[in-house]
Amino acid sequence: MGTEWKPLDISSQKSEETKDLKPNINSLSTSPEDLHVAFFEQAQHLTEAIANQNHISEISGKIPEHTNQSQKIISLESFVNEFNGFVSSNSLSLPFKGINQNQINIEYTNIESNWAIKLSINHSKTDDEVIQRTFLLPKVANEPVANWNAEQLNITF
Repeated sequence: MGTEWKPLDISSQKSEETKDLKPNINSLSTSPEDLHVAFFEQAQHLTEAIANQNHISEISGKIPEHTNQSQKIISLESFVNEFNGFVSSNSLSLPFKGINQNQINIEYTNIESNWAIKLSINHSKTDDEVIQRTFLLPKVANEPVANWNAEQLNITF
């Protein structure tokens, strides 16, 4: 039995954005306390490794031709850093300059009491150049809701 992904509809309404963003730990003005907190938040590699192992165990019984190689689950922090986004305690914002809303596909599922999101970005007219990332939301997250506003994707959880 495989993971069943459900589409996450993206609304286009303006939303109230929370400004509870994490500090930029790459700045010289970062306090030692912020660096300490950031270190422990980024040490979630064990959770990521366990989630990946469970995912591998699940798909290992499937027919190899049906296995999607691009579904490696990464941490939320890694995903946000890769796409130059911002994360707060209950939301995620990603700037997409030059990408239209119709080029983005979001699906979500619940894996072992954790919400997971699969984001696909098709930046060309063919399906040959699709960027796909799968990441877990924090354990305390609610069911995700997506919103598109001024070339920016916001996911509230």
